Amino acid sequence: MAEWADKLEGYTGNLPLISYGVSGAVLVLDDKTVIKNFIGGEERKLDEIIEREIYGRLGHHPSIVKCISMHHKGIILERLECCLRQRLIELRQRNELPTKGQILKWSRQVSEGIQYIHGKNVFQVDIGTHNILLDNQDNVKLCDFAGSSIDEGDFTVVPGGCEGFHLFRKKGTKPSIHTELFALGSAIFEMSTTWRPYHDKTDHEIKARYDAGEFPDTDDLILGPVMRKCWSFQYSSAAEVVDEIDKIIAECSPSTYDGWSQEAAQEGEQMVKSSLEVSR
Repeated sequence: MAEWADKLEGYTGNLPLISYGVSGAVLVLDDKTVIKNFIGGEERKLDEIIEREIYGRLGHHPSIVKCISMHHKGIILERLECCLRQRLIELRQRNELPTKGQILKWSRQVSEGIQYIHGKNVFQVDIGTHNILLDNQDNVKLCDFAGSSIDEGDFTVVPGGCEGFHLFRKKGTKPSIHTELFALGSAIFEMSTTWRPYHDKTDHEIKARYDAGEFPDTDDLILGPVMRKCWSFQYSSAAEVVDEIDKIIAECSPSTYDGWSQEAAQEGEQMVKSSLEVSR
């Protein structure tokens, strides 16, 4: 029996809290594991059903938070270091930016994670640095699939256009490859600058700019071309994003990688290929 199992026998409300969101709370079981408890009414129950089904389908991938076990009190997940947005805020407060190596590594890993979940017919719907976690090796992993969409089914999370991350779309409009990649472009922008796109604008102002095809300046950013193509719907899949990032990496000098080994990237690429073969 796992060491954390005894902690689930009784009341879990006194376990240390890591985070709290609309769908539930993430509580510490030990230094390697957490439990996500779901709370609320029927809509939150649907969140739980969806997230359990998605984690069951996704299995293991280096760019997805690992699901360790399903329990009637919640989902047991690996415990990671911190939220990527938290790291970016800390850098900004010190007037620092991520290194080019970190930007390339994080962007590729997130893009590959999105490629993988899309290959499993899953749309996260709420892609952003708030739903990306860092491990102790500075790798990033997608998390939080509560309210996401599987097999083009119902979803309950509606990011709308808030914070400049997502397309402003009418309520009930289903997510698509383009809406997912638009948000990916915004996430890469935040990884590159520590700021969300148009962070100093209101939603109304952001919508007007997006409607006019106006986006933040990315000319001086190493992945600027990738962001612009995400925002202007020039990619038809996350695989194309991964390929373009790889081309940019190939043009960089070895020192740009900050010692980043691509072994994990190659492992993830192989898992994506295997997933696509199974899906055929």
